[in-house]
Amino acid sequence: MVGALASSPYLYVILLLIGSVGVLLEILFLKKGLFLLAGVVAFGLYFVLQFTGGSAEYTDLILFGVGVIFLLLELIVVSFGILGIVGGLCVFTGVIQAAPNPTEALYAAIVAVVLAVGIVLIVLKKFARSSSWQRFILKEQLTTEEGYISAPDQRFRLAQRGVALTPLRPAGTASIDGTRVDVVTQGEFIASGSQIEVIQVEGVRVVVQLVKENK
Repeated sequence: MVGALASSPYLYVILLLIGSVGVLLEILFLKKGLFLLAGVVAFGLYFVLQFTGGSAEYTDLILFGVGVIFLLLELIVVSFGILGIVGGLCVFTGVIQAAPNPTEALYAAIVAVVLAVGIVLIVLKKFARSSSWQRFILKEQLTTEEGYISAPDQRFRLAQRGVALTPLRPAGTASIDGTRVDVVTQGEFIASGSQIEVIQVEGVRVVVQLVKENK
């Protein structure tokens, strides 16, 4: 039974899809490791099945672990995606080598990644601009039942400038007029330490863009 599960290409796709979506959402939204944790759990279950089935080796797990470390570094170090790419390659190389049929695993990984990218693009297009999605990303339950009061009007910040305290992928934190503010870009990546300007305010949603210095 375990051997059949470990060699099932359908299970490959499901676990790799969950893992890929978790990793991609973590890189995009920087949610303190929660999306990455879901992805690692899915990948971990995959490796448990492969070890139980007898096809995986510890070198495969080590390669996977190195990839996860690179992905974690991508969340805190500005590398313009280099660490993320290297980490992703290590993760999927370890996953493919651990399978009893690496060719099937490769095809399953390609399908899973394509589906994951499609899912993430749909999420970005359909939900990234909604206030409910922003509350989900920031994990804030702004309800009176939870003891919170209404968020202050942020419209006065329009045209104010500040500094990105974290990478904006597109969500993150910036210092504006000496205050830490949760902000979001229009989809572009902005490195931490960059000068930003508020260009739009919708309730608690503060949209910023990179300040391009005049030459």
